[in-house]
Amino acid sequence: MRKVMLAVAVSVVLGGCSSYGAKFTVGDANKVQNGMTREEVIQVMGSKPSSISNGGKRFMWSYAKVGVLGGSESRAVRFDFDESGKAYGIPEGGVYRDTAKFQ
Repeated sequence: MRKVMLAVAVSVVLGGCSSYGAKFTVGDANKVQNGMTREEVIQVMGSKPSSISNGGKRFMWSYAKVGVLGGSESRAVRFDFDESGKAYGIPEGGVYRDTAKFQ
């Protein structure tokens, strides 16, 4: 009986965890620079974007994870591309700039 109760408890805990999107780090996002192609940005981010809009000129990555025990993390980042398919509008220091305050 004790083993059954333990198995049920573990199933509830593991089943209660949920995530959305491909995980990426703030450091990954900060590596993206103006002038990179869409393919280069995808390579740096480590996965295809969560959404593509504006006729393929806007890529967005979203990631969220919620744990049953209260732990959670989330982040999102957007990159815009010009007519030639190059990233633009990224501030000096990266989209997150000071990574220490986001970790």
